Amino acid sequence: MARILSIFLALAFFVGPLWAKGSGVGFMMWVTVSELRVSGHVTKFKMTGKLEAESWVGQKQSTVEWTLDGCPVEISQEMEFFAMFEDGDGKWPAGSIRKPAELIRILRDAERNRYVLKIHPAITDLKLFQGHIQLIRTQVYRITDKSLK
Repeated sequence: MARILSIFLALAFFVGPLWAKGSGVGFMMWVTVSELRVSGHVTKFKMTGKLEAESWVGQKQSTVEWTLDGCPVEISQEMEFFAMFEDGDGKWPAGSIRKPAELIRILRDAERNRYVLKIHPAITDLKLFQGHIQLIRTQVYRITDKSLK
C-alpha cells in the first residue's frame, strides 16, 4: 500500500502541473543539514527546518507544513538534478544540471557553513507517525547551490 501511495504521489507531482484544472501534490523543504554520512549510493543526514506539502484540485489549493527537528533523511540520488542560484526573493532564476555525485558536495558545504538549503524533492516517501515525520526518503529535483554566483 505504501508503495502504491509513493507511486501515486510521484505521478501526481510530475503530471499534475500539466493541467491547470487537474490535481497534484508538490513538496518543498527549507532546511539545514547535520550528521551527514555517505554509505555506498545512499546519503543519510538529519535536517532541521520545514517541509511544505502543497496539493491542489482544480483551482483549490491547500498547504500542510511540518517543522523538522533533526528528521532523518535518506537520499539515493540516481538522476541528474538542477543546482540552482537563489535570488533574494526566494526564486530560482538560473542554475545548472549536475551529476548525482555532485549532491554530496552541496550537502557537505551546507553542513560545514551552516546555511539553509532550499530543496525541491522529486520522488518522496514520508514515514509518518501520529502526525510527525519519522523518516524522509527522496531524490532531489532542484537544490540551492551557494557556490553558484
